Amino acid sequence: MTPPTRREQADARRAQLVKVTLDLFVERGIEHVTIAEVATRAGVAPGLLYHYFGNKDGLLSAVFAAADPRDAFAGLAESLSGQPVAVGLREFCVRAAAALEERGDVVRVLFREMLAPETSLPIGMADIQEQVLDNLASYLAERIDAGELRPHDPRAPLRLLISGILVLGVTRQPVEPWVDGFVDAILTGIGAQE
Repeated sequence: MTPPTRREQADARRAQLVKVTLDLFVERGIEHVTIAEVATRAGVAPGLLYHYFGNKDGLLSAVFAAADPRDAFAGLAESLSGQPVAVGLREFCVRAAAALEERGDVVRVLFREMLAPETSLPIGMADIQEQVLDNLASYLAERIDAGELRPHDPRAPLRLLISGILVLGVTRQPVEPWVDGFVDAILTGIGAQE
């Protein structure tokens, strides 16, 4: 087996520092964690964190970038094209629940920070949410055009689904038992009028 390259070693070290940082954010909140504390916990000099991330905001951005949920939804609209909306919404819920389970710590940190008077959240987080919504909104727009749904803003029911799923995830409750109820409630509101 060949030893890791310098690039691979640096990438592994960055990933380790991001993980240590996330652990501290979960324990104490973003505002209460310093670069020096991250360095101590990781067993490195603070200068290494500045070298890799520039400052605490760069480190914070790296933590959230590592938990970017867009990959979980990539290609979802295309794979659902032509499928009944109940199938699509259930698949969205399943993927959202899986993404939340994989990234639960980051989501809990995000929620805590959103409630803080002064937040340190990276500006790009709203853009990520909008891209995820846009991906599936195109699928719902297709179902509207097919007459399966009455005309509406397709992003509205997705926001409701995401909100319900996030609340369950933040409170560490399983999402799966709620999926059918969420989907049925949404379809009652946006289903085509007979």
